[in-house]
Amino acid sequence: MVRVEKSKAKYDADVAKLEDIHENKDEIMKRSYCKMYNPTVNCRRNYEILLKYNLNREIVKMEYHRLDAYPIPKDKTPLYINEPWLIDNSIMEIRLDASEPEQQDDNVRIYIPLDINKKAVLRRLQMTIARYGEANEKNESDFRMDVEALISHVEIYDQIWYVRHMPPEGKHSKEAIELVKEIIVLLEEIPDSCAETFPFEMIDSLKDEYFR
Repeated sequence: MVRVEKSKAKYDADVAKLEDIHENKDEIMKRSYCKMYNPTVNCRRNYEILLKYNLNREIVKMEYHRLDAYPIPKDKTPLYINEPWLIDNSIMEIRLDASEPEQQDDNVRIYIPLDINKKAVLRRLQMTIARYGEANEKNESDFRMDVEALISHVEIYDQIWYVRHMPPEGKHSKEAIELVKEIIVLLEEIPDSCAETFPFEMIDSLKDEYFR
């Protein structure tokens, strides 16, 4: 998920287009800039208004991870996934081709085992939420990036369990669906201190992908 940046001038232009369908432009502006105008405005409501008028909507698709083991084993054999960014967020910021080792004379590439199960994913999410404490305008970009890494764990978990059980209908495993339900509960409990889109956008994306 990529952070959507919009200037005040862009918001002004967007809101101007709504004059014919919304009688109170000032209210939209106030909620669209809750941090600027009124820090006490509930930002979930702010996000819903932006979403309603399509001012800040971004469609997010779940990622398909390339597993080196084909076919995916149905036992508990460890799987190899060549995606170093799962444990090193800095790769995403400098856009390295992470599938190949960095071309540095002193580089040493290592492989770190990672267990992905319902309890482990929820534990990691709870620790991440505890570390940030709340979602606000200042921390939402980093907060979102850390949670997105955990969503990637869910995607991998889903791919593997889908192959192992091959459900007769739907595109997701029942294990992943149950896990996502609990993830959404935790995300909805994050204190809202006027972040622009997180975790609201992520919650909606998960619901769209797994339950609609």
